[in-house]
Amino acid sequence: MEENEAKRSPDDTGSSEGEGSRSQQQRVAEAPSNPADTRCEERIATRAERGSIESKRRWRLRNRTRIELGLTGVLALATVLNAYFICRQWDAMERTLAKTNELVKSAHIQADAAAVAANAAAKANDLATNALKLSYRARLYFGTVPLQRPEVSGGTLPWKIDYINGGRGPATQIWSFVTFATGDTAPDAIVPRGLAESYTQHAIPIYRPLRPGEKGAVSAEDAPKLPGLPEAILVKHEKLTVQALLYYRDEFGESHESSVCVTYLGATSATFCPKGNYSD
Repeated sequence: MEENEAKRSPDDTGSSEGEGSRSQQQRVAEAPSNPADTRCEERIATRAERGSIESKRRWRLRNRTRIELGLTGVLALATVLNAYFICRQWDAMERTLAKTNELVKSAHIQADAAAVAANAAAKANDLATNALKLSYRARLYFGTVPLQRPEVSGGTLPWKIDYINGGRGPATQIWSFVTFATGDTAPDAIVPRGLAESYTQHAIPIYRPLRPGEKGAVSAEDAPKLPGLPEAILVKHEKLTVQALLYYRDEFGESHESSVCVTYLGATSATFCPKGNYSD
């Protein structure tokens, strides 16, 4: 029998060992498990699973932290860049505002200069217009004053004086009238300068224009009757004051006055009044 076993081939020996190993594993597998070992294995598996979960959670946490840090860095960089561009824009706005203020000041200066120039031009125009009016307006002057004392007749005064337009333009409207008074109160009856217009309702209007070089006459005989003037008071030894006035308008619509006043002391003695002689 031993010889038979010794005569077995190595292949038969290997095959026997393989079958023995499989049968042993099968026996181990089929052997009843130990409850303590099972619980230990479960704890190990649970701890391994928990470690895996914890590792994943930590990995996610680290990744989230990194992402948050990255986003925070991006936001910080964006904030810095935004602040930089805002500062640049603010500087640009301040420069623009400064330039705008300079332009506004320059515009104000130019406007003031233009206003001054306009005022100067208006004044120059007014001066030129006034010079033109003064140069081409009508100017009425009285002629020679009668030296012989007039005598009252029928409530009128036969007194007459000529006048001429010595200007370069026509007198479009003329009002002429004569006033007179006697005695020492005569100066109070003289019409002062600037009030001739208020006496035009008593004047004789002349509607025909008086051209340059043409003549006219003021006659007391053409004036209205002088009520309350007795002929007896106009005796030769009393003073007689006579004033002739012209109120007229030129072609520019401006009003002017001319006046002559003379006091008779006797039949042939006459002097000009201290006032009442003017021509504008």
